Amino acid sequence: MIFLDNQLLGDLFFSPAQPLAGADLDDETLLQFACEEFPEKEFCIVRRWMLIDVILSDDEDRQVRSSGLRPTVIYAQAVTTKAGTKAEAAHGKLSGFQLRFEGCFFETQDMLYILAGRGSRKFASKPTVFALADLCGSGLWNTYENRPVNNPA
Repeated sequence: MIFLDNQLLGDLFFSPAQPLAGADLDDETLLQFACEEFPEKEFCIVRRWMLIDVILSDDEDRQVRSSGLRPTVIYAQAVTTKAGTKAEAAHGKLSGFQLRFEGCFFETQDMLYILAGRGSRKFASKPTVFALADLCGSGLWNTYENRPVNNPA
């Protein structure tokens, strides 16, 4: 399973992607703006990010969409929190499913992600996103039924 996960992640990270642009401002300016505009929301600024459209079965897609979400997640390698703390995640940070996405704002049920700098967008299979969630130590799938658990041998 580890070999397969590595192959899936290699394809995700190194295959061609659609380039996208996020906010072209420094973190300090973005933090100030977000604190003024979204004082009640938890947010973070992400750099070196990738939007991932998760390929699901028709039933799974309906299940996600019926809850008001879209099967898209964001993966980021650099995060600045609302408190201004910067973190270079060793394996990155993975969001939950998309609630809203407009311009450089990607919102999930519990976080507003401000997309800064250049990023990309691509499609990925559910097993690929599971492998990425395992790599990131993400709780992405806590509410998703029938998630296989990878136990490295």
